[in-house]
Amino acid sequence: MTPIKMFVTIRSKPHLSKQQFHDHWRHPHGTWGRGIRNLTSYVQSHRMDTPHLRAAQAELDGVVEVGLENAEDVAGLSTDKAYREYLQADEPNFVENIGLSFMNEDVLRSGERPTEGHSDGRWLWRESEQPVSIKLIQVITNVGREPWKSDDERAIGQALAATRHVIATPDPALHPMNEPSAIVAIRQLWWPTYTAFETGISQSQTVWQELTAQAAGRYSGLFQAERFF
Repeated sequence: MTPIKMFVTIRSKPHLSKQQFHDHWRHPHGTWGRGIRNLTSYVQSHRMDTPHLRAAQAELDGVVEVGLENAEDVAGLSTDKAYREYLQADEPNFVENIGLSFMNEDVLRSGERPTEGHSDGRWLWRESEQPVSIKLIQVITNVGREPWKSDDERAIGQALAATRHVIATPDPALHPMNEPSAIVAIRQLWWPTYTAFETGISQSQTVWQELTAQAAGRYSGLFQAERFF
C-alpha cells in the first residue's frame, strides 16, 4: 500500500507565551511522541515569524507530520498506549485548535544534483538526514475553490532555489473531501537555513509574491522543521 503522511495543524493556547508553547511541544510532548509504535517518521514544524509573509501567517503555530506505512497503522493510532495515555491527555494543556489530514505525497524535487553547478554543498543536503531545516508550508482548503496548482509546479521550487519540493494530496480512503474546510493540498518547499531561504526568494520576487499572495482558503507560513526521527 501507499505510505501515508498524517499532518496535524495546531494553534497554541492563548495563555502561553510562544516560547512556552514551543518548548512544551518539544518536551515533554515530543519526547512522548517517540514512543508511538508504527511511526516511520516524526517531524515537528515550529512556525517562525518572517517579514516575507503577511500577518495571516500567525493563524497557525505548528504542524506535526508523522509517517505511517498503511491505513491499518493509521487506525491503530487511537489505541496506541503512548498516544492515548500521554499525547492525547497532554494536548489540552498547550493546544487550542487542531486540524487533521491524511495525505499521499508527490515528491517533485528530492534534492539538488552535483551536476547543477552549486559549490556550497547543497547537493549533499537531504531533508531526511537533517535534524533541522526551514520550509514554507501552504495549506489549501475547499474554502477558496480557486485554482492553486501552477501549470509548471516544478518551476516554482527551481525559481526560488528550494532544495526540496513536495505536494501532498488527500488519501481518498482516509480523508473526507466533502467538508467545506477540507484540505485539498499541502505544498512544502525546503531550504537548509533561513539565510538560504532569503537568498532563494530574492532570486525571483515575482514568483514568491505570486506563490504567497493572500487568497481565500490558502494559508502560508514559514517553519523550522525539527526531525525527531
